[in-house]
Amino acid sequence: MENFLTFPEDEVGTVGNDENRSLPDNTDPSADLEGFLKTGMVGIGDIDISPDGKILYVVNVYNRKLYSINTEDGSVLSSVDIPRECSDENDTRPFALKYNDDTVYVGVTCTEYNSQDVNDLKAIIYSYKDESF
Repeated sequence: MENFLTFPEDEVGTVGNDENRSLPDNTDPSADLEGFLKTGMVGIGDIDISPDGKILYVVNVYNRKLYSINTEDGSVLSSVDIPRECSDENDTRPFALKYNDDTVYVGVTCTEYNSQDVNDLKAIIYSYKDESF
């Protein structure tokens, strides 16, 4: 197995190592507050590939972008902002991805972490085609 693409830390966020988070080095019960608070907010979400195998699509949950990546050389062809149409745009959490019939579908959850209004909870599916949502 070889490394295909590495996103820089400032593009995907980070969670500190076990020592920095005061986690035990065994299987004793522990509370991982940082890990809990950053779940769904750092790293990448779903990935999918075009039928011809030439483009890898990646949802970045940290910067809320959809990446198109050349599968031959790992170069980023494009990155576009996923719409943030939740009541509080910071509650926008993209995650899911599916390529079908020349269209990329991206699933987003409005979490209400910031708005604190249960009525803001919802899920949205966006379609991305011809380089636009």
